[in-house]
Amino acid sequence: MTTALPAPPPLIELSGPPERRGQIYGEAARERIAAGIAHYSEQLGRSGLSAANKRAIIEEIIPKLDAFDAGYVPEMKGIAAGSNQPLEDIVLLNARTEMLKLAHRPSAGAATPKDPDPDGCTSVIIMPSASADGRLVHAQNWDWKVECAETAVVLKIHNDDGPDILAFTEAGQLARCGMNSAGIAITANYLECERDYRQLGVPLAVIRRKVLQQQMLALAMHTVYCTPKSAANNMIVSQAGGI
Repeated sequence: MTTALPAPPPLIELSGPPERRGQIYGEAARERIAAGIAHYSEQLGRSGLSAANKRAIIEEIIPKLDAFDAGYVPEMKGIAAGSNQPLEDIVLLNARTEMLKLAHRPSAGAATPKDPDPDGCTSVIIMPSASADGRLVHAQNWDWKVECAETAVVLKIHNDDGPDILAFTEAGQLARCGMNSAGIAITANYLECERDYRQLGVPLAVIRRKVLQQQMLALAMHTVYCTPKSAANNMIVSQAGGI
């Protein structure tokens, strides 16, 4: 018996102001967004996170998104409108790492339980001096839930005020990993440390999106280093010139 492979993630091209861009995205990825929300909502339900606690965390995240980039909440509102989903569920998708962990750690100071089946992506960079064709290679595997093969998308974002972006992500998210027309790329791997979730920072996925909006490598690295985060994360930033 053969198992059918999932359909490849669709390529969705976006342009215009944030809310309009989000509307196009939401309409194009409506079914995949709904599947992603259903998957994570079910997982949060099994973890025992109440609807009230979920809403309280999301209400705390939204002002952080707004302060980090004034276009992100309008873009998420557009995604919500285009996909016929509540804004809080689009925020859930963009903060799903934080939400899943906070569901297991509802009280301050509680220890994060050990994951019985730990996952972890792997990234690699080959510098131009070591590659066969003299070009930098930046790659990553995505060690995550098999169900998410059905919710993945590729976004091609045309920007009037910055570099164009090509990003791989889960439907409804602003980005996860990718590259831009300035030659900047980012991948990331999950990490854990004893200082995780002492504060609620900017969701990791939107930090990566902000990196891809930068024209200059120094500003991309500044975004990674200087943005408050909830937890450890291994973000690898490269530039096509060999950095």
